[in-house]
Amino acid sequence: MTVIDQIAKRIEHLSESHRREVLDFVAFIENQESEEDMGSEWSRKLDQRIKEIEGGRAKGLPAEIVIREMRAKYG
Repeated sequence: MTVIDQIAKRIEHLSESHRREVLDFVAFIENQESEEDMGSEWSRKLDQRIKEIEGGRAKGLPAEIVIREMRAKYG
């Protein structure tokens, strides 16, 4: 029996609330890993965007406008 099989068997016998805790924990771990991956991607994109703005190839918007638009869109 593999470790995965052992874990699955144990989870099967948990109460619904404890199963939910396990699932929430797994989702949390997955989210952390994807955020770490996104961190380097965001950093690369920000560096590229800064170079575009500094080089005159792109124009930024004032923070007030961006915040207002984000609040209107997402609440």
